[in-house]
Amino acid sequence: MEKLIRRKILIFLLVLGLLTAMLPPVSAVDTVDFTDVPPSHWAFVYIRACARAGYVSSLQGTEYAPDDSLTVGQLVTFVGRALYGEEALSDTKIWDTWYSPYVRAARRLGLLEHVGETRPSKAVRRCDMAMFLYNVMTKLQEKAPETSSFGELLPASYDVNLYAGPIGACYSQGLMGGYDDGLFHGEETVTRAQAAKMIALLTNLELQPLARTAEVRSSTTQLYILMYHSVVDNGTRCGPWTTNVSQLRKDLQWLADHGYTAVLPSELARGELLPEKAVMITFDDGYADNYTNAYPILKEYGAKAVISPIVERVEDQADTFLTWDMCREMANSGLIEFGSHTYDLHDTGVSRMTGESVEEYEERVFTDILKSKELLESRLGKSVLVLAYPHGTMESWAASFVRANFRMTLTTVSEPASIQGGLYDLSRYNASFDEPASMYLPD
Repeated sequence: MEKLIRRKILIFLLVLGLLTAMLPPVSAVDTVDFTDVPPSHWAFVYIRACARAGYVSSLQGTEYAPDDSLTVGQLVTFVGRALYGEEALSDTKIWDTWYSPYVRAARRLGLLEHVGETRPSKAVRRCDMAMFLYNVMTKLQEKAPETSSFGELLPASYDVNLYAGPIGACYSQGLMGGYDDGLFHGEETVTRAQAAKMIALLTNLELQPLARTAEVRSSTTQLYILMYHSVVDNGTRCGPWTTNVSQLRKDLQWLADHGYTAVLPSELARGELLPEKAVMITFDDGYADNYTNAYPILKEYGAKAVISPIVERVEDQADTFLTWDMCREMANSGLIEFGSHTYDLHDTGVSRMTGESVEEYEERVFTDILKSKELLESRLGKSVLVLAYPHGTMESWAASFVRANFRMTLTTVSEPASIQGGLYDLSRYNASFDEPASMYLPD
């Protein structure tokens, strides 16, 4: 009888060893500079942030394998390291594989509830990823994310009642989204790169800004500048000067996918060389949705940007415009720099009026522009280097004054900008819902 028991134990251990060998290994966290994730990779900032935090690991040696499908075992291990590692490792058994304690902990915590495929060796489908992340948010992080219906993005074969809420929750938190064809494609598998992004956002990891990830800087003088205005909620009708949350995210994803690096005025004013594919993201007028809608997405992508408000609207706390508290938070983030869009000349611009004398012009225009700059600098404690001309209209009477007070000026001429002749009167493309970044910028 004893020999039979030993034989069964031996067979069990052999089978367990074979099953373990079939699983993709997760190496110990030994590097944050994976050889197959260069700075130009769209997920570089997320993978590096997760690796530095000790959440994700190489698949083999120094390779992360970003395009490989994520397995269930890897998912529960990565998220487990981030959120419930202590509890998981307290239950380690001598015969455990690398993922076993994390799987047991995930089951105890209810994180695999309603997840369709839970075998550790299996690839994670997008629908199951949404369910898992939703369980983490509601059961572990005790969040109550919006679960607005996402049912229209699901194929008919899916249980809308089961999946629509979790997918909507992941969408509202910026963790997942649909494809360009309007579908969620829940049957597709999640890659390891996509998983790193979702985990970084789920755990609010600090991301190194996009501009710092560029290794290659060159002698190029060409700069693409995008001009946004209002970023409205999805479902709100967009005009020629507005975009919505989904389209802005698509724009930033396109920029990341095509190797563009966001730069700031202060970097150019210091004489830093442009990256090979440089873009400057700007927002005019200073709408409140630049903070509520655009800023979270900019943080999500680590993308730097310039906001040039009509300062009078901020100072007078006008409806739908930024507050000084919003501006201060963004200015202190390291991602956002502020420029002037004048104090209250947005409607008239800086052009001279009929019959206006030089003295009258200077009193009206110079006083206004200087007031805007001084208020921005005093309220934010930051230097203001940029003037975005209202309607892009320049005026020769103001040229010397403007250059004496600003290091850069922006127009609305729709063409690539060049800094070969300096940083003044730079061209910009109007980016809107109907005119996305991909319409203007080369691949």
